[in-house]
Amino acid sequence: HYELTFYTHAQLGPKNETIVCGTCFKDEDGNPKPCAVCDHQNALRRAGASWDDTKHLAQKRRQLWYFEDQEDLPAGIQVFEASYFGKGQGFGEMIQNKLDVSDEDSPRHNFFHLDGGSTITVLTKEDKFQGRVFYKPVSLEMDLSKKVYPESILDKLVPLESLLVETSYEKAEAMIGGSAPPEGGE
Repeated sequence: HYELTFYTHAQLGPKNETIVCGTCFKDEDGNPKPCAVCDHQNALRRAGASWDDTKHLAQKRRQLWYFEDQEDLPAGIQVFEASYFGKGQGFGEMIQNKLDVSDEDSPRHNFFHLDGGSTITVLTKEDKFQGRVFYKPVSLEMDLSKKVYPESILDKLVPLESLLVETSYEKAEAMIGGSAPPEGGE
């Protein structure tokens, strides 16, 4: 698949690390695994903490995308990670906005197809957040001229979910300073 939506928890522990939310992984029965950070946030909320006090623990929606940089074709198919949300300017939001204003049978809805897909042009602007430089999308256009890729290209791509790194419940718990507080208090 050309895109994978997943969730992270950011700025955990003394190193301000980001981990993939445990619920993005499945147990042997195919059910979402528990997440120490989500469990900790939920326990704090049940114990009376406000949303403002716990929002730093909340899941952040992220996406992985397969793409081909038209200005660097020799690099081949690459992976791009982006935030879905961005005050109307997140990469996922911008694509969804294009889909929302087009008909179901529009070529825009097939932008990701190997045969008849579209080229998406994204203009970015350098920005900073918490001391880190990133490139924020400022406009996104879909060129509806048909692009064709051979189906054999899929043989070279790994499933995007295989790129996610799982952090054990115990390690995530240690990163947030221990286990969740007991029900009803401290």
